Amino acid sequence: MTFPPTFDPPGTGPVGDTDVPSPVVVLAELTGHLAAGVDAPYLLHLLATRTREALRAAAVSVVFDGSGSVDLDLVAAASTGLLDRSLSVGGPVAMCVRTGAAVLLDDLENAPGRWQDHAREARAAGIGGMPAYPSRIANRVIGAVVVHTSGPWRAPGHAAAFVQAVADLAALAVSVDTEGDVRLSVEATRRQQVLEDAAVIDRAIGVLAETHGLAIGPATDLLVTDARRSRTSLADRARAVIDALS
Repeated sequence: MTFPPTFDPPGTGPVGDTDVPSPVVVLAELTGHLAAGVDAPYLLHLLATRTREALRAAAVSVVFDGSGSVDLDLVAAASTGLLDRSLSVGGPVAMCVRTGAAVLLDDLENAPGRWQDHAREARAAGIGGMPAYPSRIANRVIGAVVVHTSGPWRAPGHAAAFVQAVADLAALAVSVDTEGDVRLSVEATRRQQVLEDAAVIDRAIGVLAETHGLAIGPATDLLVTDARRSRTSLADRARAVIDALS
């Protein structure tokens, strides 16, 4: 998954001062969609987008552990600039998923020795801070939400609690069946479906970008808008786009 070419500096970009949603509003919006049974890929896209807006972050990404595979899978992301996939799935993020504890690289200029290579790559991409919070369900960790900030992460305590709540909502999004029951078997099945849907959605975004001469961000917005207008799931709309334009 790729993104447009530059980060907006702090305090600029598509979200103005008066348009930044509060964490309470974002959590209410996400839980409302979850209760209404919105399909998981769309909810994860919305989760990344609204969390990035609320935090005024450069990017927010959602990763899952690939149903026990070694590699993590990037399943949703919102960014104001270029973000290499490896920054969302490697190093400290993998440790977050493996240990179930938040890994807070608050200031990449002063990253611990073990993360120096990862921090150097992130700084080269314009990232100054990169905290990762585990996505937890029924005492299991199935992924993480990663915040990428243009400068050092200097968020107050309630912001950290907000991101952890969002990370757990991401786990719930793939762990609740259509009747609202939480079961590990359901979680495993839905998580695998989300991973498969993410690949289809990513391909459809690429097709739209190439067909219409769009950057990845606008192509993503176009797919999301089309899905909402047609009242179909994001993955189903992506499959229709691929069938029609490939």
